[in-house]
Amino acid sequence: MSNQYEPKFEDLDDFLDSLLRGREIVIEYHGKQYDIFYLEKGFYVAQSNHDETKKVYPTPDEALEHTIDGVKIKDIITTVEIVHRSI
Repeated sequence: MSNQYEPKFEDLDDFLDSLLRGREIVIEYHGKQYDIFYLEKGFYVAQSNHDETKKVYPTPDEALEHTIDGVKIKDIITTVEIVHRSI
């Protein structure tokens, strides 16, 4: 299902730009949602509403290496469904 209100990321630079600007991003992959955003201590990645899955990375490049169902974020970010992308 395509979401006309939250466009997909054009490329990794588009995604990194959003992260570095402090945008909150929610993606869906294999029927699960994941939150990705910046906090004071780093870049936060977790399955939505599952705080026990939280990982915090010091750099955005390290966050791109985070795996979801065995696949790195950097390899799927331009194809996943974007549920939310804050302005």
